[in-house]
Amino acid sequence: SHFLPYRIFDHYRSERIPTSVPTLDLVDGDLRARITPQWGGKVFALEHVPSGRDLLHSPAVHQPVVAAVRNAQV
Repeated sequence: SHFLPYRIFDHYRSERIPTSVPTLDLVDGDLRARITPQWGGKVFALEHVPSGRDLLHSPAVHQPVVAAVRNAQV
């Protein structure tokens, strides 16, 4: 059945496969930002260096899912 004028791409799989992800660490005074260049330069983690406190929620697992038509969300 065709409800949309284009196909929905849903080729994501739910198996978790451990992989290494290269990151760039930028340290400037009191902040350390961990950036993932292969995911479009997203800030993956932000840390307050003197206290060691995380300022962003950084999940241990990154697992993309189909959340929008034609994979519009990242």
